[in-house]
Amino acid sequence: MLDPGRRNRTLADVLAALHEHFSTSTRLDRRASLFRVGHEAGMRFARICVLDKLTSEVGHTSGSVTGGRPDRRRERASLQSIEVRLTNELSTATKRDPEYDAGYRAGVELALRYLALAHTTIDLEAAAVDGTSDRTAKSSTTKIC
Repeated sequence: MLDPGRRNRTLADVLAALHEHFSTSTRLDRRASLFRVGHEAGMRFARICVLDKLTSEVGHTSGSVTGGRPDRRRERASLQSIEVRLTNELSTATKRDPEYDAGYRAGVELALRYLALAHTTIDLEAAAVDGTSDRTAKSSTTKIC
């Protein structure tokens, strides 16, 4: 999903990657099963959630990078707000046909898995940056002794 080699990615980049993944589901024909129609609707709701967050972050993009490093707390909070919205949708979605509902839940749950992966990627990037600076500090301390 997200390139683990890239560092200092902005929140807008992360949200854009999520939107792209939520948009890659196949288009349905008129004869599509109710499950697939529900799944597409669940993924569409996830795209709307990401676009809402992306839109609200437009004014904050320049402030999201401090000293060349992304603000990890802001990124985590943004992903968390999308996750909360999707999780709430699972419990409050209007009940329709059981097959449609199963597809809708599957689409929203897939979006939640993508969000978890994005959250993990951000955590790994933060650990890699922190780990690099820790190694530099340890090696300079060792050289001094």
